[in-house]
Amino acid sequence: MKTLLAAPLAALTILLSACGGGTSGPNGTYTLDVDTMMKSMDVPAEQRKMMEPMLKSMKMQMQFRSDGTFDGTFEMPMAGKDTIKGTWKLDGKKLSMTGTSSKTKKEETKTGTFENGKITIDPDKDGDPTMVLVKK
Repeated sequence: MKTLLAAPLAALTILLSACGGGTSGPNGTYTLDVDTMMKSMDVPAEQRKMMEPMLKSMKMQMQFRSDGTFDGTFEMPMAGKDTIKGTWKLDGKKLSMTGTSSKTKKEETKTGTFENGKITIDPDKDGDPTMVLVKK
């Protein structure tokens, strides 16, 4: 069960993202690429197949603004709905995001890359799935 919950919890932590911004960068609305996330999971194929319906039911959307702010929503039947607001900063391709969850009220910072119109969030630890956000 612990492994089964790892991907959804990782997705939720992505929402706990963003810090300071500029006029260029990932401006716009992005959604989670669930297929890429599932392919990156280090689990047996049988377990991946079992998890697929749950992961496909995940809804994640983030809106990045040119003023360096963002907000996002995350919804999954098992975890419920959460929203996040924060700030982002881009240094070359490195994206830093700091935000606060409406559920936990905790501020967290996440890092990743912004390249070729995609945002790739760095995994928190080895074995976590790769989280890729694509422009809507």
